[in-house]
Amino acid sequence: MRAFLAEAWWVVVALVLLFGLVEFTAATNEFTLFNSTSEPIVQGSVDVAGRSFKFENVEPGAKVTGAYRPSDSSILVRVKVRSGKELEGGVGYITNGVALRHDFVVSDEDIKTVETALKSTY
Repeated sequence: MRAFLAEAWWVVVALVLLFGLVEFTAATNEFTLFNSTSEPIVQGSVDVAGRSFKFENVEPGAKVTGAYRPSDSSILVRVKVRSGKELEGGVGYITNGVALRHDFVVSDEDIKTVETALKSTY
C-alpha cells in the first residue's frame, strides 16, 4: 500500500488542483444597468451579495456593468436622476446554485428586470 501511495502522489495533487480550479471557476453572476431614461442618472447603486456597486453620471443610452460571486441574497437597485426623481427595483431572491445575468432597464417610470440563467452549478 505504501508503494502505491508513493507512486500515486501525483494523482492526489491533480485531484486537489482540479477541485480548486472548479471552485475558482465557479459561477459568477453579472448585471447590466441600462439608462433608458430621458435624463442622466446622477447617482445609483446595485446592492447584492454583501457588496454595493455605486455609480454616478450615467448618461441616457449608457450602461453600467458588474460581476459578483453568487450567494443566497437579493438585489436592490436604486437610482436618482437629474430632476431629483428616485426609482427603486431589483430581485427579491437569488440563489448561489445558478449563475445568473440580470439586466436592469431604468425608464422614466420604473426599473424593469430581465433575468437569464447562465449555467447551473449543481
